[in-house]
Amino acid sequence: MARSLLLCVFALLFSSHRACAQPASPTSSFIEEPVTEWRVSGDLRVRYELDTVRPGQLNRERARLRLRLAVRGPLSPEWEAGFRLRTGDPHTPFSGNLPLYNSLGEREARGLNVDQAYLHYRPEGRTGFQMGLGKPPEFFGDGSSYDSLMWAPDYSPLGVWLGTVQPNWTLRGGYFTLQDLPRYTGAQLYCLENKLRFPLSDSSELVSETGYYHFQLAPGFQPFRNRGNATIDSDRSGSPDAFLSGYQLLEQQIHYRFKVEELPVALGLFYLQNLAAVEQGRALSAGATIGETRQPGDYSVFARYQWVGQDAVFSPVAQDDFPLATNFRGVLAGASYRLDDRWRVDATVYTAQQLSPAGPVQYRYRIDWNARF
Repeated sequence: MARSLLLCVFALLFSSHRACAQPASPTSSFIEEPVTEWRVSGDLRVRYELDTVRPGQLNRERARLRLRLAVRGPLSPEWEAGFRLRTGDPHTPFSGNLPLYNSLGEREARGLNVDQAYLHYRPEGRTGFQMGLGKPPEFFGDGSSYDSLMWAPDYSPLGVWLGTVQPNWTLRGGYFTLQDLPRYTGAQLYCLENKLRFPLSDSSELVSETGYYHFQLAPGFQPFRNRGNATIDSDRSGSPDAFLSGYQLLEQQIHYRFKVEELPVALGLFYLQNLAAVEQGRALSAGATIGETRQPGDYSVFARYQWVGQDAVFSPVAQDDFPLATNFRGVLAGASYRLDDRWRVDATVYTAQQLSPAGPVQYRYRIDWNARF
């Protein structure tokens, strides 16, 4: 019954012919323009999810909810503060879901989590310069491109950063600590990002995004939440106690956006190389989106293929939309429909097949009801 309902929704969404730019277009605007007054905002997501072909496990259905409430405003002409409260276990900050139903009766964490709390500084007279402290809204998470494989979008770590924002390019760097993740001991992240924008016409542009991310793991680091990376038994105790590879990730994204008549189209390419990988340190992705969901009645359809080597990404903080975080190849396809100014519905299917050793193709189906207020 549930599967039949899911397939009906997919059919309805794909049979429409007006369509949101999602996976192929870059969503990171670096740090937003300063606000001139205090604002309160929020969003709600209700999700139905079905996982099938799970090796050694039963199929699973889940219903989950995510609620986020944010406050943002100026402290002075140069300083801005922000704060966001979100559902999700505070000891598991990479997941913002509140469980509503689980067909297998699995226990899932509940609670609330402060996933954003920050200060922004934009000095007068220095056009484009910015710096910040705290859990930023747009360095990771909301600010990373939809195509990115290396980061779970619900997780914003604590850190400091600075950068410059110009009309057609941005450059920023930062230091972040991962201490708020469970059982991490001394994990730190240094990163540098650059974006270049090349307007080609009134309706087309080419965007290049380059990033370098150095995960520094202290000696004796325990892989508390390994989701597919290669490990070793460094102390010969009989069980893995460390990662095989280091993690120094260099990623490159290219996005081309244009219009066919009045229909927006976005194409995206993504390549990632772990410079410290012992083996299987590459990942790639290619996707396309047709349409956008700005106005009621708009829709989009999107698809993406990706291939991820076992040590290409640092799995504890990598994306968790696909059934596997690393060591897989898979496809994402779906559609989004804007119901009105507040509500949007998304339907998405994910496939993932383990690369080594080869495994069956796993499937994940999702329907998301999204509201903003």
